[in-house]
Amino acid sequence: MSALGLPLRAAPVAAGVVACLAASVASSAWAQQAEPVGAVLMDTALQARFDPIRLPGGERLGLLSASWLLQHDGWWWGPTVSAAATGHRGGLFVLGGQVARRWAWRSDGPGVAIADDSDWLETSLVLGGGGGAAAPVGGGLMVLPALTWMHDWGGWQSGLSWSQVSFPSGAIRSRQLGLVLQWDGSWRRWPVSDLGQPAAWGQGLLERRAGPSQPGVLGWQRVQVQAGWLYPRGETTQGPRVGMIGALAEHDRGDDLSWTLESHAAAHGGADGYMEILGGAAWRLGLDRLVADGPDARRGPSLGLRAAVGLGGGGAVPTGGGLLAKAGVQGRWPLGWTWPWAAGAYLQLDAGGVVGQERHRARYLMAGLGWDWTAALQGQPGRVQGWRASASWQRQTSAARKSGQAAALDTIGFKLQPDDGAGCAPQVQAHSAYGGGAGAYSLGLVGLGCATAPGPWQIGAEASVGAAGGGGVATYGGAVAQAQVWLAAEVSDTSSVQVGLGRLRSLKPGTDAVPALDTPVVDVSWRWRFGQVGR
Repeated sequence: MSALGLPLRAAPVAAGVVACLAASVASSAWAQQAEPVGAVLMDTALQARFDPIRLPGGERLGLLSASWLLQHDGWWWGPTVSAAATGHRGGLFVLGGQVARRWAWRSDGPGVAIADDSDWLETSLVLGGGGGAAAPVGGGLMVLPALTWMHDWGGWQSGLSWSQVSFPSGAIRSRQLGLVLQWDGSWRRWPVSDLGQPAAWGQGLLERRAGPSQPGVLGWQRVQVQAGWLYPRGETTQGPRVGMIGALAEHDRGDDLSWTLESHAAAHGGADGYMEILGGAAWRLGLDRLVADGPDARRGPSLGLRAAVGLGGGGAVPTGGGLLAKAGVQGRWPLGWTWPWAAGAYLQLDAGGVVGQERHRARYLMAGLGWDWTAALQGQPGRVQGWRASASWQRQTSAARKSGQAAALDTIGFKLQPDDGAGCAPQVQAHSAYGGGAGAYSLGLVGLGCATAPGPWQIGAEASVGAAGGGGVATYGGAVAQAQVWLAAEVSDTSSVQVGLGRLRSLKPGTDAVPALDTPVVDVSWRWRFGQVGR
């Protein structure tokens, strides 16, 4: 079984993955509400694992992986992102998916583990594509099988794992003992037959097994697309600043505090291939609360502080093992405060500093445009809104390389967009190479997709811009654009197969000796449609 790939070397993807912070999403503190008719509650697990692997020559590298897993018929599956966390390979990222099964021994013999079991063995397999930091990954395909003993401590689990990490087309093959932490929870979704039906705004999304939840998408109440500048201090060769694009997601932990997850990548300035993923917390103070209080004041303009830790590197930006820390200030202006018809939309400005290993220091300035589901609903009943998630295989048939040659490369990836039927909607997607000798190449896009009404056959088109780099691909700074047309065939009321043709090109021209990326793209995607609470 193939799992959805999440994006995480991709700048626009905010569904990300610092596991300890994502675990806090699962422990929402909102009031319990009655189970809505038609809703489906799926078991989930948020898992973090650490594998101390050895590279050729005895070099050590700490590989940190995070997964969000859904359970169906005893099988656990979902997206995974892995990245270098210790050593000297900061910037190595792998995007992929995991499938796992739990086994327990009872008086009647071995069987599939259930919620009442306190100990079990877990067999798992991670497949992904990626690379970076000049690691010998070949084409980028990573295979990570593991056998893990897990013990349940009541809501969270820990375990000891025996695993093998290999890049079959590269030179990395390592067996080791590792550590695993995991938090179990639930995720509530609606069948597509309920789309458009009323639903209370507190019903849905990621939560504890017995607990409540909040509106949003996949557990996040606010998601914004960001663009701005990173200003490294003198140790880099990328010039005075690096253009960045990315995304930031927030999960509320109260009136003023929220957990955050963010991902950014270089799109300008000669650092193509640089990427960062961080999780943290934000505190904000509504300016109107200085003179008044209440729910309306909390929806107004605000100032705040934000801090985060995570992993980053690539693009010849020296970050050592990859560990980063960020802190700064932010200001937010809800557009609905000025124009009621724009309730839910907001503008945000962030500024601060970044520190990393090997004396990496930088300042950043980012501007964002976002959507706040709680502000959009304003306490009123919402409706079941359709969403579409896709696991994607793409072939770039003639990807230009910095050597001046061009060759095909293959990627795996993930797409996500609202899907209420015929019309147009925003879309995010992320892809990472696993074949074609371009390990470390990754691509993140945000754009607009349009389609006819779902049915036995569906046609559509999409146009996106974003960031790409790494793997020796000639993206000239990282900014790219992609357009595609596609045809989809329905397999069931929730799933379909899509085949698309398009073109991907760098927004910056190349030279006669080294042309810029400009290649046809073939896309084959498996799509899953589901419902969440929206406006």
